[in-house]
Amino acid sequence: MRLSYRLGKAEKSLYKITKTISTRRDLLKLASVAGAATLLSPSLAALAKEAGRSEKPLKAAFSNAGLQATWCAQGKQAAEYWGKLFNVEVTWFDGQLDAVKQRAAIDNMASQQWDFVAIQAFG
Repeated sequence: MRLSYRLGKAEKSLYKITKTISTRRDLLKLASVAGAATLLSPSLAALAKEAGRSEKPLKAAFSNAGLQATWCAQGKQAAEYWGKLFNVEVTWFDGQLDAVKQRAAIDNMASQQWDFVAIQAFG
């Protein structure tokens, strides 16, 4: 019995990648190319700085589980970095690893005007 169906673009791409990466050596080659692409990120940031900077400052509000968690703290640093590049004023509402405190912070956030809001809920 033969199964046949049409592959979508994403499935075809994934199939080509998995077919290409058949050995550890191929995987290491791909990883080194990805590493080289990462080195280009400073130039991409400079391009974003010139091309995407808003004339009028935008206001963005963010809340995450808690800045005590390293992952959340790094997310805050990244948001602030990109905010500077794109002329976005970033305001952070720390969840403090407590759902009740985060809810209070989000209630405070909701009482203000924002151009953009992003929330990572605790729990």
